[in-house]
Amino acid sequence: MTCLIISTKQLLHDERAPEAGARVGRGPAAPTGPLSPAPEILGHECRVSSALLSGLLPSQGNVYTLTPLTDAKGFTKILVASLQRKVYCLEYTHGRPCMRDVPFTYIPGGAEIVSIDAVNRSIIQEDFIIGITIIKKDDTTGQQSHFFNIYSDWDLNSDSALDVVSQNCLPLELDFVPYHLYHTKTLGKNGWETVWLLSGSDCTIHLYQSDDESHSYQEVEGSQSFPEFKFVDGITLWMDISYTQESKRRVTVTCGEGGNVHMFHVNAENTPEVISSRCILWDYPVSSAKVFSSANFLRTPFFLEDILRLQKQESPRNEDELSIVVGTTLESCFVYRDFAKAQKGFRLPESDANDAVTCCIVCDIDQDGINEILMGTYGQVVLVYKWIQKTSEWILYHTVSLPCPVLSLAYCDVMGDDHSFLCSSRFLRPSTRPTSPTFREFIAGTTVANNPFSETCVQFHSSVLAPSPTFSSSIFPWSHADYIDWSSSSWLFRPHVL
Repeated sequence: MTCLIISTKQLLHDERAPEAGARVGRGPAAPTGPLSPAPEILGHECRVSSALLSGLLPSQGNVYTLTPLTDAKGFTKILVASLQRKVYCLEYTHGRPCMRDVPFTYIPGGAEIVSIDAVNRSIIQEDFIIGITIIKKDDTTGQQSHFFNIYSDWDLNSDSALDVVSQNCLPLELDFVPYHLYHTKTLGKNGWETVWLLSGSDCTIHLYQSDDESHSYQEVEGSQSFPEFKFVDGITLWMDISYTQESKRRVTVTCGEGGNVHMFHVNAENTPEVISSRCILWDYPVSSAKVFSSANFLRTPFFLEDILRLQKQESPRNEDELSIVVGTTLESCFVYRDFAKAQKGFRLPESDANDAVTCCIVCDIDQDGINEILMGTYGQVVLVYKWIQKTSEWILYHTVSLPCPVLSLAYCDVMGDDHSFLCSSRFLRPSTRPTSPTFREFIAGTTVANNPFSETCVQFHSSVLAPSPTFSSSIFPWSHADYIDWSSSSWLFRPHVL
């Protein structure tokens, strides 16, 4: 598995889409050491200037094992977890890129990391909180155990550096297989606070909240803070929540393995309640979803918040102009603009031409004030879509070709100079067979009696496994990702319970 950070400083500011299938950029060759600078990849057609940091990890990860973490100085660290217990931090130190191993405690031998998420709860100090979900199989009994490890430093007067936080762990045992780990904010007794949301194999989204008195975290009933999750059915593969200005309302989207996409418009004041909702059913798993605003608004410095608050009172921004992009595994992806009002869907052209979509992000990649949609695919291509106001349509603006399938994407300020970089995690594989035909064969043969959770599915998975010199047995289908093709959506997202 490799992690690549790409500079996007020299993106061209035009509204013309390149020819379909045009090769825009190619990632660097795999470095010989744990970390090595990548060569220049800027070409005549290339919109990407250079690959500044490329790290080669000892084992692969999945779509949940990359997360950014911004410190008080404005530098963003990239935490990348490999399935075999190791978590690495890619960052800039003294003007030089580096990658180092972060020694997180309470990750036993033989355990595999499912997902990771991190957040800095303060803007003036490093009050890091990091969540890691793991799964461990007992070699003697064959039983599996699942844990949610929360790393934080409750003593805010101490040096809350990453290495210190990694040693302060609160392990919570789970009775379900964890999936997507996500952090957001909710209105509690003492104001707004950061909470954890974790989707599981029990078709439930679990809420974990901090208890300042006992200095611990505990699972709480989420129906009061997040009433929209009562309507979510099936296993949730991805979720995203975005609050409007002044945090009065929020838009929530979830997508699942069963093909259900749930969209909610929620009144977040006092007691949260669902204002409107929409459910879209697909015949195949939906891999990713993102709530975004068309315009790119810069974060306001804390010393200007009072002035901006007065300006908002005079001319408030429209709070309901939030859109949702949905990435599917087989067919075209869609954007639902201004979900709270029109709920009109737009098809993203050629989004089904590069195999399954594994991830998506929204960012202002060309720095024109209007956000673009970036989609990572199993077909080794990152698709960039741009909204054209004159024709009211989304066009394929750029395509970035990479040597490996893309697992996850992040757009963050690595150097702390207000210049963001595109970061992607990928895994290396010898085979280039596309997965879409196998997706269709698998879904065509799936019935109520023969579902993706049955033993037949296990045999189907085992039949495509090539001999692995590294992983003789595993509780994760994706543990063989270096040696096989992913043959169904469950290879991409779902840890399988034997």
